[in-house]
Amino acid sequence: APSAGPPVVDGNVMEDAYQALLSVGHSPQEARQRLDRALAAGKSFQSVEEVLLEIYKGE
Repeated sequence: APSAGPPVVDGNVMEDAYQALLSVGHSPQEARQRLDRALAAGKSFQSVEEVLLEIYKGE
């Protein structure tokens, strides 16, 4: 089991989420801003789905 600690975000998860945002029509700048806001929430993301849920939950 993973040890409890600071939020860990896999760089590959964020890269995949970035590519997913581009694929649905976001500009590179907008995709980056959305990822930055998701990371600012301080949560730990284990999957692309978790990142996208965080990004879109406020819309």
